[in-house]
Amino acid sequence: MKVTILGIARSGIAAAMASNRLGYETFLSDYGIPEKRFIDEIEKLRLPYETGKHSEKIFETDLIVVSPGIPSTVPVISEARKRGIRVISEIEFAFEHFKKPIIAVTGTNGKTTTATLIYNMLIASGLKALIGGNIAPGIPLSNFVSNDDDVNFIVAEISTFQLELIDKFNPMISVLTNISPDHIDRHKTMENYIKEKMKIFKNHKSNDYAVFNNEDINIRKYLFMIMGKQYRFSSRTEVSRGTFVKNGELIFRDGNEEKTICSVSNIKLPGLHNMENVLAASCSVLLAGGSIEGIRTAVHDTNSIPHRLEYLGQVKGVIFYNNSMCTNPVAFRRSLEALSSKNIVLIAGGREKDTGLGDMGKAIVEHVKYCVLIGELKERLEKELNRYGFKNYFKTNDFEEAVRTAFRHAKKGEIVMLSPGAASFDMFKSFEDRGDQFKKLFGLIKREYED
Repeated sequence: MKVTILGIARSGIAAAMASNRLGYETFLSDYGIPEKRFIDEIEKLRLPYETGKHSEKIFETDLIVVSPGIPSTVPVISEARKRGIRVISEIEFAFEHFKKPIIAVTGTNGKTTTATLIYNMLIASGLKALIGGNIAPGIPLSNFVSNDDDVNFIVAEISTFQLELIDKFNPMISVLTNISPDHIDRHKTMENYIKEKMKIFKNHKSNDYAVFNNEDINIRKYLFMIMGKQYRFSSRTEVSRGTFVKNGELIFRDGNEEKTICSVSNIKLPGLHNMENVLAASCSVLLAGGSIEGIRTAVHDTNSIPHRLEYLGQVKGVIFYNNSMCTNPVAFRRSLEALSSKNIVLIAGGREKDTGLGDMGKAIVEHVKYCVLIGELKERLEKELNRYGFKNYFKTNDFEEAVRTAFRHAKKGEIVMLSPGAASFDMFKSFEDRGDQFKKLFGLIKREYED
C-alpha cells in the first residue's frame, strides 16, 4: 500500500515511522519548511519527502494521513477526495492498527489532567497502559503502532483538530470533560466546535462507554449523538450511573450497585475543576476494570500535572505556580478560583483564539492582587481592567521582566502564577515552551536568593 503523510512535524514523523514499520510505501509532504530535527528523522529512515509545496506526487497514493495542525478545509484535502483518495487523521491511522482498546479523553479543559489520572489509576490497579495523543509534550498515537502487545489499554488525550478527519476511530471508553468556547479561529462557529468534540462518540456501539459531564449544557444539547452506554459525572447532583459527590465522599453508582471511591479531602490537585477530573477518571477506570484501591493510590499520589496548576516551589516564602496550559477564558477563571484568596500576583495574556475575553477582566478583579499583562492581548486586558477601575497592573513584552515584576510585587505567603488565558504563539513556540521558560526563570530567581 502507498501512504502519503501530510505535515512533517511530531505527528507526521510518528505516522511515517509506523507506516514504514508496517511495510507501506511512504511519502511525506509539507507545505512549509519543517524544523531541521524532523528532516533529520526522515533522512535517517531514508524516506522520500518534499517541503515548501504539495506537488502532484502526494496524489500517487492509496491513503493520505493528515497531521492535526492541518485544517480539514485546505484545498489539497478537497482535491484528494475528488480523486477518490481516502483521507484520515493520524489518530485514525494509529487506531486502525491497534490491537488493544483505547480510553480516549477530550474536552475544552481538563483533558490532560483527566488522561493522566486515568493512566495513573490503571497502573496503580495493576493494569498495563500506554499514554499519548495530544498530551504534552506530545506522544503521537502512531508511536504505539506495532508496540501495543504487552498492554491492557492505550490512554489518549484527543483534541478537536485530531477528531476532524476520523472515520472508524472508536475508543472503548470515551470521556468528554466539558465544552466551552475555544479554537473558534479554526472551527469558525461554536456549533462546529461542539460537533467536533461530540465526534469522540461517533462510532460507539451499544457495548462501548460514554463518560461525560452531567452539568455541561453544551453536552446535554447533543446527547442524541451518544450511542454507547451513558455514564455521567457530577460535582453537584447524584446520578444513576456514574460518579458524584455525597457527604464529602466520591461515589460510583451503577444502577443498584454503589461504591465509595475516596474522600474529597484526599484529592491533592486544587480546585473544583480537578475534583470533576477525578470523578471523570474514576468512573472510566472502574468501567475498565480498575480497582478502588488503585484509584485511591493514584488520587493520593497525583499532586501536580506539568503546566496545569503545577506547583514549582517557593522563593523567600513566595509560592510559584505554572499554569501555562491555561489558554482560554473558562480555564482562566477556574484556575484563579482554585487558588483564590486575593493573594495572587498574576501573569496573563497571549494570543486570542477568537473566543473573546469572556469575563477575564472580572475574574482578575475578583481574585488577583496584582497583574502583569503580556502578549497581544495586553492592551485589551488593560481596557477591561480600567473598566472595573483596577489599576494594579503592569504591561510588558519582556517575559523575564514580567516574571521578575510579579515576584517583586508578591509577599511571603502570596502566589506568583503564570495563567495566560490565551494561546502562546505571539511570544513562544507553544504553551510548553512558555511554561518551561517560566520554570527556568523560577529556578534562576531561586538560585539568586539562595546564593
